[in-house]
Amino acid sequence: MRSLLTDIILSSLLLLALPMTVSAQVRGRVISASDGEPLPGATILLESATRKHLAYCIAGSDGQFSFKSTPDGATQISVSLMSYATERIPLEGVSFPLTIRLREEAFQLKEVAVQAKSIIADGDTVTYLVSSFSQKSDRNIGDVLKRMPGLQVESSGKVLYQGKEINRFYIEGQDLLGSKYGVATKGVSPDDIGAVEVMENHQPMQVLQGISLSDQAALNLKLKEGRKSAWLIHGSAGGGYMRSPRQGLWQGDLFALRAAATTQTLLSLKGNNTGVDFSEEQMEFGLAPRATALHSPLELSLLPAVSLLPKRTLLNKGGIASVNHLWSVTPTLQARLMGDYLEDHRVASGEVRTTYLSPTGDREFIERRDDRSTHRMLRGRLVLEANQPAYYLSNTARVQLDKERPDLHTSGTFTNRQVGELSDLYLSNDLQCIRRIAGDHLLFLRSRNEWETLPSRLLLTSGRGEGVEQIRDRALATDETLSYDYLLGQVFIGVEGGVRGLFRRLESEGSGALPVEITAAQRLDMVALSLSPKLRWHRQSTEITLGLPLEYSHYSFGSARPSIHYILLSPSLSLTMRPLYGLSLSLRAGGGRSPIVPGDLFQGQWMNDYRTVSSGYEELLLKPSYRVSASASYRDLSRGLFSHLMIMHHGSESPYKTRRELEDSGLIRLYNDRERSRMRSTMVSGRVNLAIGAIHGGGSLATVYSHTESEAVAEEVAVRYGTDLLTIKGMLNSNITSRLFLLYEMSYSGNRLSLPMADRKPTRLYGMTHALEATYTPADPLTMTLRGEYYRSRITSDLTKQMVMLDLDLTWSISRRIELEAGLHNLLNNDRWDYTTYGLLTRQTVSRQLRGRSLLLTLRVK
Repeated sequence: MRSLLTDIILSSLLLLALPMTVSAQVRGRVISASDGEPLPGATILLESATRKHLAYCIAGSDGQFSFKSTPDGATQISVSLMSYATERIPLEGVSFPLTIRLREEAFQLKEVAVQAKSIIADGDTVTYLVSSFSQKSDRNIGDVLKRMPGLQVESSGKVLYQGKEINRFYIEGQDLLGSKYGVATKGVSPDDIGAVEVMENHQPMQVLQGISLSDQAALNLKLKEGRKSAWLIHGSAGGGYMRSPRQGLWQGDLFALRAAATTQTLLSLKGNNTGVDFSEEQMEFGLAPRATALHSPLELSLLPAVSLLPKRTLLNKGGIASVNHLWSVTPTLQARLMGDYLEDHRVASGEVRTTYLSPTGDREFIERRDDRSTHRMLRGRLVLEANQPAYYLSNTARVQLDKERPDLHTSGTFTNRQVGELSDLYLSNDLQCIRRIAGDHLLFLRSRNEWETLPSRLLLTSGRGEGVEQIRDRALATDETLSYDYLLGQVFIGVEGGVRGLFRRLESEGSGALPVEITAAQRLDMVALSLSPKLRWHRQSTEITLGLPLEYSHYSFGSARPSIHYILLSPSLSLTMRPLYGLSLSLRAGGGRSPIVPGDLFQGQWMNDYRTVSSGYEELLLKPSYRVSASASYRDLSRGLFSHLMIMHHGSESPYKTRRELEDSGLIRLYNDRERSRMRSTMVSGRVNLAIGAIHGGGSLATVYSHTESEAVAEEVAVRYGTDLLTIKGMLNSNITSRLFLLYEMSYSGNRLSLPMADRKPTRLYGMTHALEATYTPADPLTMTLRGEYYRSRITSDLTKQMVMLDLDLTWSISRRIELEAGLHNLLNNDRWDYTTYGLLTRQTVSRQLRGRSLLLTLRVK
């Protein structure tokens, strides 16, 4: 594996070796047309009459640019910068130095606007004016994004546009946070943001612009005038009391952001025990799965909470700290340094009734749970990136350490205590380079190396006594890829070759009073050689891609098993079209054979928890599969309409069938029998957003339906079962008056389990939530927010439960920047919630403790 130092040295040498064609005759300065300020980072291109790129340079910190020579055939100069309209100026008859004024995109003559220009479109850029969507009760920019048509914000802070996750999150055109931008969506104040730009079909790599379509969008936060280059600081501190369980409450946060021309810095510090899950802010979105493919065998988790908002059930204590800095080393090279620390303590209590569905007779077990867990995470990442029209180069080095300690106390049918200890250390380095040569040739290089160690320990105390399970698992993965593409007219012809390696070592041991013998072990050395011809046709708004990846892989298991090898072909086809303005269509299909997950391949067995024992796959066999998906998205800004639809079908045939055996002692054994099983899954999802001028607001409706058919063996009987899941979510918001804002939200989740057993009808269960929030400002210093939630859940086929919860927040604006808030939550003091879910031939009914009535006083500095 190439070391980090070697990668950085090679990256630097490659940067130095990249040739540039520039000229001293063509020179000038790029400034903003609105205020005359210089625009550093603008891209200046010398083009032919057919707009072929002949030479380029980047404007410096003062907006100055120059070329050493003028290439033959250059007839015009093109100047572009994110959030500004591209300017093209003929070279004939002009005098130098030039002064080029770029206009912001929002002022283009071809723009389309709705709702008094609250949404503005210019080509592939959609601009939302924050002032048209924000409310006094908004605490972060994510609260505002949720009400912008076409955008979705999940609880983790992840942003989707037209149903697809965004591929970049920019602040003033800079990618400060990479894939962990949740710290911004949940931290940046809406008072500091003037506009939110969504760049549709965004290709973040300039070297691929114009030759490779992207069906994802990027999001850019535009700061208000006067907020740029200044420190934007806000925070809060609060304390209070909760009735059940009885405890004092506290919370605090501090957020600082500075977005200057050549540097950006974001600092975030938060802590609480009020039920706010800060751990979600540290999630990384859109990353490829770790090639090490390790996962802990322990399944020791707290009681889940279905349907209810997390703040209703989360009994927590902890916080996060995040430090992020971006530095433009030169106009062509950026460095990003990111560090995060998380500490999270949680407790949960309740009762679980688990019914094991079987052709030979159902069995039910009762567990009364008193759970607690601790999770600590430390992560660092260094990114060097050069992004130019002629080349793209990026090197990312990262390290992450996680430590978890679940402690579960169980009584009822079984009495025991389980304590888990898990440590996960992960190191990786990812080098990527794309070089465009003479406009018609593309050269790709990628080197990805990962190392991970995942030791875990289970301490089990029961009526038998005390027993210990210890598992040591570690892996090294490498992936080296080189590809070449050639543009022949409108067709890209390419070939990609590479080598992958995975080297894993697994040992385990058990001692003391365990119900089974722990014998899991594995040695795996895998090397794969791949060759993939590619064919891509690209013309204006249509792209067709055909891939034919061919791979030879060799697996060695030491002396435990004989070596094996495979030759695999996995063809794929994709079509992307944009036949009309605002309409995008895509179709994808693929298939082939792939080995089962190496992480589940081991000899022997291990314990997942005190009652569940799993065995590994006996042999590394192939699993044929196929997938087909189609999607469409459409927007019409004249009506404020955004919509998308996706249909996906997936099928696979596993060489193994899961087999469950339930012993008299309650122990569950899961085997993987050498018997083929089939799985088919179909999913349909769609969403519609509409701006409604008549109510000075808007609404959305989203739905997801999935149907899955699978096979298993339960108590020696083969069972083919089906599951149907339906989720519907709706939202409607309205500014009734300038002082009254209403927000209505609803969600429905239903599931059905179909079993071909005698006298067993399909069972349908559902959960439903309605929430109405009213924000009223009777006088300018005072704002009142009342939120009511209605929950309804079907526990069994003839039993339902319903509940109402109320919250009241009173905010007094002491000054423009200082607020005092009193929060009264769960006014009706509901303390339990019941719900039912389905698993692998199981039904679980859970009774979960809720957070009781509470009062929290908070002083907030905006």
